[in-house]
This record gives sequence, structure tokens and C-alpha cells, in this order.
Amino acid sequence: MDPSVERLKLSDGDVGGEDRLSALPDDLLIRILVLVEDAAEAAQTSILASRWRRLWALLPELRFYYIEHHGIGTALAAHEAPDLTLLIALTDDPSPESMSALLQVAARSLSGDIHVEVRREAETQAEERGPIDLPCFHKATCIVLNLGSLGLALPPSGVFARLKELQLIGIRLQGQSGLDDLLLPQRCPSLESLRVGDARGLDSINIHSETLVRVELLDLVRL
Repeated sequence: MDPSVERLKLSDGDVGGEDRLSALPDDLLIRILVLVEDAAEAAQTSILASRWRRLWALLPELRFYYIEHHGIGTALAAHEAPDLTLLIALTDDPSPESMSALLQVAARSLSGDIHVEVRREAETQAEERGPIDLPCFHKATCIVLNLGSLGLALPPSGVFARLKELQLIGIRLQGQSGLDDLLLPQRCPSLESLRVGDARGLDSINIHSETLVRVELLDLVRL
């Protein structure tokens, strides 16, 4: 068992001791599990007792550090908290289809920040793969995508009503909708910070915004 999980097993003895920790209310146990800072490790607490079996699914923050991307999608589909305030997903070379599905599920409940980073060993065959479809995050306040040169298709419609920070790193823009359209004030009415770096398929940017206070454009050779 992971040491962080083992430390949660507080009892009067190794065998048959009183499980005093499980007697705590749900909201306090959830706060304890948030401190684990790894969703996979938090889920392991399900084996402690039936009392813990579904607690991880109520966490308001989920952090996944380089686990199989299919596992991240499965965990998100099982997540039951009404509001997800933080999602960190670091994964290795996912398929565009699985990453699109992951983002689609996340967009339904995310009301805070999402950070997605894809680690790839090489850029071979990246241009032969389809794009990752970015859905509209109606309630998200911060979106950070670092996709390792994978393709990204921006949503043609929808309002990112609460989005204040957008970072797009290591992307190849594809699809009919461009960055100019996404940055329109009627689609991102609260956007304050924009960072775009190492992006392909971006020859120009036309920004019309009354809310932006910070713009960073990095390593855009063809801009």
C-alpha cells in the first residue's frame, strides 16, 4: 500500500482496532483526501473500509500525474462532486479521441482551473493524427494546455463566460474555427491573460478585447 494511504489508517491496533478516522463526517474526510494531492492515491483509500469506497469521487480537486490517459477518463466519468474546482492531468502521448473525450467530460463540471500536459517521446506521426477537440468550458476560470505539438481544434461556438486565463502551448491549430474567433469579447467576456507559445498553424492574431491586461506570444515563428 502507498505510504500516504497507510498513514490514513488510524486505529488502536494493527488488527481489530477501532477505526476512529472513518467516524469523521464526510466533509472532513474529503478535506483529508484533498491533502493527498494525487487522485490515484486518494482512490486507493477505497480499500480501507466500505466507508471510504466512494469518498474519492466527491473530491473537489483531482490531480493525475502521468498515469494512463484512459484511467483519467474513467475516473472523471465516475466523479460525483457537483463542482470540480481543479483538474490537473499529466499524461503520456494519448490518442486525440481519448483526450477529446476526457476534456468533454471535464467541461461538464469544471468550475475552476484545468491544467493538461502531454509528454511525448518524439514528434513522429503527430501530423498524421487528428486533432484534439476543445469543448466549451462554460464555468472554467483558467485553461492551460501543453499538448506536445498535437493538433487542437477550437470550438466553433459557445461562451467561456468565466474564463480569465488561457494558455495554449505546443499546439497545432486545426479545424474551421481560429483563435481570433475564440478571443472575441462575446465568447471570452472575462479574459484577462493570454499566453500562446510554440503554436503551429497560426499565421496571424487579431485581438479585440476590453478585458485583456496581459498577452504573451512565444516562439511563433510564422506569425
